[in-house]
Amino acid sequence: MDKRIVTFIIMICFIFLSISCSSDGGYPYYSYDDPTIYSTSDKVMPTEVILFISPYIEHDGQKKYIVADNLCNLSLKVNKKSWQPTDSYVMDTLHLNGKETIGMYRVTNQKLSYPFAVDIKVVTGELTTAGQYVELLNNYLSLQPGSYICRVESFDIKTAAGTLEKIYTPALICPLDVNENYASVNLGSFEVLIE
Repeated sequence: MDKRIVTFIIMICFIFLSISCSSDGGYPYYSYDDPTIYSTSDKVMPTEVILFISPYIEHDGQKKYIVADNLCNLSLKVNKKSWQPTDSYVMDTLHLNGKETIGMYRVTNQKLSYPFAVDIKVVTGELTTAGQYVELLNNYLSLQPGSYICRVESFDIKTAAGTLEKIYTPALICPLDVNENYASVNLGSFEVLIE
């Protein structure tokens, strides 16, 4: 075969491959190095919800805020879908002044807000079918812009004895508004009375 024909066939194949591989239809992609989900339409999609929780007890008519390294196993539901439990960031409370033990807890008069960055990941059981994997990926990737109902169901807190106690928060329900082109959503700050 003539060199020109072989070169022509190779160039046609190269052009065909580059055209067919360059279009991804605007689907989002995810990088482990960067928790932001991007799409080829240059829109940023949210991947986490930010919130702050300040647990407290009442003692002699005053609020006393719970002192712990962090809060654990925050259980969150968005539109009735449970997300993976998560822990708050660890706080250095070693040098905090005015700590005392009241009842089961170490407390202080200073307001402590435990920060959470909750990744958008639904709770999964054992995945056995392709449909379950597809549903997981659809639920994991992002929340579309719009309004949702968010419910903080419970979290664990360390007592003065060092054991974890589950705190249920049935009344902690709030709107979650997702705006376009934001990588995270701020849910707000909440004070939770521990009884």
